[in-house]
Amino acid sequence: MEEFSNSVGWKIFYSILAVFMIGFSLFLLNMGNSKAGNGVLAIPAFFVLFAVLLIANKFRRKIIISADSIISINTFGSKELYTANIKGCRFGEKVIYIVPNSTSGPQIIIRGYSNLSNSEYLVKWLRENFKDLDAEDLTIEQNKLLQDGRLGSTQEEREEKIKRIKQLAMTYNITGMILGIAAIFFDNYFVTIILISFPLMGILLMIFSKGLVKFVSSKRSAYSYTMVGFLLPSVTMLIKSFSEYEISQYENLWLPFIIVTILLLTLLYFIGINRSAESIAGQVAIMLIACLIYGYGGIIQINCKFDKSKPQLIHTLVYSKWKEYSKGEHYHLKLNTWDADGKWKDIEVSKATFDEFSEGSKIGINLKRGLLNIPWFYLQL
Repeated sequence: MEEFSNSVGWKIFYSILAVFMIGFSLFLLNMGNSKAGNGVLAIPAFFVLFAVLLIANKFRRKIIISADSIISINTFGSKELYTANIKGCRFGEKVIYIVPNSTSGPQIIIRGYSNLSNSEYLVKWLRENFKDLDAEDLTIEQNKLLQDGRLGSTQEEREEKIKRIKQLAMTYNITGMILGIAAIFFDNYFVTIILISFPLMGILLMIFSKGLVKFVSSKRSAYSYTMVGFLLPSVTMLIKSFSEYEISQYENLWLPFIIVTILLLTLLYFIGINRSAESIAGQVAIMLIACLIYGYGGIIQINCKFDKSKPQLIHTLVYSKWKEYSKGEHYHLKLNTWDADGKWKDIEVSKATFDEFSEGSKIGINLKRGLLNIPWFYLQL
């Protein structure tokens, strides 16, 4: 029989963390405002409860293995699986799933297994005594693809097809990564067109791959993926949209943003969902985030970069100026509005521009209509 518990180092770390949380809760309690009533006590009480449960779980947590069973013990109880009833294991970077033969049986989940003392031996023992279900699923899926007549008339043709598509998907992701990083340092129409087009090329790759390419994949899936090539250029567009353009009014932005997001999400779901990878809900969440990033960044780039309208010069006043200290010093001017909405316009400027204007001074604004009728502006310097 072998017993695995959290190592001494991790017990000390979590003990210090728990003490810090309790100290912080006492600080909040001391800072509490009597006018807020007893309800304010809920916040420090929550921190104290969480700290107690944290330290109790870290000291009580154990994994016990024997020839007959595996037992997992924590603060909330224990689970036992007889070795004869274990189907196999799934090994993630930070978690191990011990899966029973029966779907109704208890599944043992070992989270943060690297924190356990002698965790290398635990992983080795599990691998030697039980099936690696991820590897088994991968083999089954690979064999299934090799029997798919749509990929070629012979097994050799199908193998070549799978290999070629995998190389193409890898090239797409690497190119997207390089493009996303390099495009930060360039600002021209050609780069913008490439940034807008490249994620759509990933969708075309999935469509014409005959199902061999999905949006995400995993080590238990034989499919290739396009997530990296789609996401990196999209993130770069978003960054450039925030850093290069100041939007005056957002009313005309939301409808095209929602339409683009929904259309892309629908496409990605029906052609890119990978039912042999991780949870469907997790994949949809990743797809939604990617579509939101692409939708906002792409629309702003199209609206502003390709806007040929004549700028309208508007004079306004500097209402106030302020500095932001987040990953360096950033300078902002808050301008009196020129729109009917009555909202101040906050714009980030260089240090020289920040020093040039004082509160109450006049400043010129170039207002442009926007290709998609989303007004934007820049300073007249």
